[in-house]
Amino acid sequence: MKSTNLPSGSKNLPTDNNCCRSLLIVSLIIALILSLHPSAYGRIQLTHISSLDPPYLEFTPQLPIALAISPAATLYLLDAQLAVVVEMNLDGGALRHIGGPGSGNDQFSDPSDICAYSGLDIFIADSGNDRIVRLDRNLNYLAQFHTLDRTQSDLTFERPQSVLLGRRGDLFIADGSNDRILKIDPSGQPIFSFGYYGGGVGPISEPKRIEPAPDGSLHVLDICGRVTHFDEYGGYLSATTAVLAGSPTGLAISESAIWVCSDSLLWIYDHYQRQTAVFTPEELKIEASVTFVDIAIRRENIWLLDSDGSIHHYQFSIVK
Repeated sequence: MKSTNLPSGSKNLPTDNNCCRSLLIVSLIIALILSLHPSAYGRIQLTHISSLDPPYLEFTPQLPIALAISPAATLYLLDAQLAVVVEMNLDGGALRHIGGPGSGNDQFSDPSDICAYSGLDIFIADSGNDRIVRLDRNLNYLAQFHTLDRTQSDLTFERPQSVLLGRRGDLFIADGSNDRILKIDPSGQPIFSFGYYGGGVGPISEPKRIEPAPDGSLHVLDICGRVTHFDEYGGYLSATTAVLAGSPTGLAISESAIWVCSDSLLWIYDHYQRQTAVFTPEELKIEASVTFVDIAIRRENIWLLDSDGSIHHYQFSIVK
């Protein structure tokens, strides 16, 4: 995918707080009803394996914001305040880091998310610079994508909150200023946006995370705690309010479940969007004084990032 200059300047769309509250009430009722019926997948069981604590390569996170894992089992931790991404192995050994506040090729401003699904490239949602930065797996700068000099307002993004590389090489960007998802093709050209109010079924409010499903579709977590499921062409499939308490922070999708964390709880849903489990800090062997920031999944393993920058590793299994 080559670098391109994409445009700036869509009008902000209002957040529908009444919609958020209504969906929350409906979802609470649905969750209560569905809790009477066991999941088709069985019960999720988590086993704590280990916890990694900073500093990492003399790097101590100040405001950890996102966590990603590559197919080669390399962890990437993103810090918003220091504007730094650090690469580390599963034992917590830091390999290298890049960043610092600014707008240069190796700098970031209020970064919000990191994607490492391809195993070759790393994508950073560099929110304060209104761009997506592409790095190689060793954190060397490759390219950037931003929205400049384009007049078609529905093909722009500002303040990106999350980024996902799709299975066909497309980029999906959570547009934080316009409450929508923008799709960019492998050549770097924006194709269409979706998920916005007035754009049909499935509007999202302040998208926070985009994650892929095993079939190539995508899930979007928004500020209301709602997880909306779209196909890769932007078609609406379903939605549920997954975070029923606290502020939504992280999202991950496995073959068997949808994983959502708030600042204080880890919620698990099956792919019929039925709640199957909720884990507290005590059950996860995490101090109650910290909050949950993000989660990452690889096979039967999940890593949870907390507000101190510690990374907690669990293995999960399904008990019928």
